[in-house]
Amino acid sequence: MAIVQKRAQTCVAISHTGGSTLYIESILKRALETSGGGAESKEPPASMELTGHLGDVMKESAAIAYTFAKSFLAQKFPDNNFLQKAQIHVHVPEVCAAHE
Repeated sequence: MAIVQKRAQTCVAISHTGGSTLYIESILKRALETSGGGAESKEPPASMELTGHLGDVMKESAAIAYTFAKSFLAQKFPDNNFLQKAQIHVHVPEVCAAHE
């Protein structure tokens, strides 16, 4: 049985009008399969879903960071296929999106 844990990260956003603390939550949408028994073709593709109070610039930045992380992990750690399989849900409860 796989246990999926919610993660939270505290970050700081700085803009020309000041700064604020961001709380970013993430969770796997489904547990990763550890067995390699032929069902890989039936698995949904890897993805990252963004929800919460994000402006267009923050959404684009998150998408670029996700793409870079997938590429970096594949190059530096080819045996680690976490981001090639994981369906990740990232939620940002509050952001100063009006300052974008």
